[in-house]
Amino acid sequence: MSGISASRAGGGPDDYPGTTSSAVCYLPVALIGILIGYLWAAETDDAAGFVERPAAGGPAAVAGAEWARRRRQAKREGLSPMD
Repeated sequence: MSGISASRAGGGPDDYPGTTSSAVCYLPVALIGILIGYLWAAETDDAAGFVERPAAGGPAAVAGAEWARRRRQAKREGLSPMD
């Protein structure tokens, strides 16, 4: 995943940037065994986000909001996206 950009990926003044041109590390996020999206962080800059899997519907949107809250908290604490 390089050059990632998604409308709900991240960004905003209190969040990490939601786009990057560098390589990213990503983890699948599952709820009750169902893949709902991917949490990602750039390897060389401060970008990070969560990409919802559209087929997961509402649970993916809820997870996206929770990951956004956690990213903002991590940024306030001075952590890098890879932390």
